[in-house]
Amino acid sequence: MKRAALALGPYVLLLRAFRFCPMLVAPSMDPEKTAVADNADIVRDCVHIRLVSGTIQFAKPANGVVFAAVYAVPLGAHVPG
Repeated sequence: MKRAALALGPYVLLLRAFRFCPMLVAPSMDPEKTAVADNADIVRDCVHIRLVSGTIQFAKPANGVVFAAVYAVPLGAHVPG
């Protein structure tokens, strides 16, 4: 039983955080923070993300920090692999 509790440790911490800040579980998207992304690159350290053609929308800030975004491509669009 102790092993299971230890294995679930990080998840228990997340669940406790979500209980105190429900915005992390279901963020509210900000309709004013939406943009069309066409061949946009996001580069940070060794991570390189290319947004070919679609729309990006950001969540409303939680404690002043924008922590989520959604990127969507049109239905039926070709996504290079």
